[in-house]
Amino acid sequence: MNERQAQQFPDRITTTARDMIQESTAAVEESTRGAERSYFAAADAARDLTMMFTEMAQSNITATLNFAWELAAARNPTQAAAVCYYHTHKNYERLTEQLSQLTALAQRLIAFAAPEGPGLPQQLQGTSRPFLRLVTP
Repeated sequence: MNERQAQQFPDRITTTARDMIQESTAAVEESTRGAERSYFAAADAARDLTMMFTEMAQSNITATLNFAWELAAARNPTQAAAVCYYHTHKNYERLTEQLSQLTALAQRLIAFAAPEGPGLPQQLQGTSRPFLRLVTP
């Protein structure tokens, strides 16, 4: 290493270190913004899920009470069988609708959980290589 290279070496290391810190800071800030977006999206989805379960429970309880009331009001076995058939059919329709709503919500949650771009380790992966080029002869 000649004298000129020896004088430039600290400057090159300083410049490279500064660049690495800036790249790392940018990667961390982007990762933080992504985490914030994910947190708020998850909070919204949790609220939606809670509301959906509450509505489903209310609907199912109301249907059960209606079934019990109509079954108690049946005057003969034929009417009781008709009430059972009718409510079984309605319960199946309601269950199908509730499952489609839950599927849509699950797909929304999966979309929020999917990574939008390269993760932090991938973003930082290239930052150490310039330093290695300075150190190696």
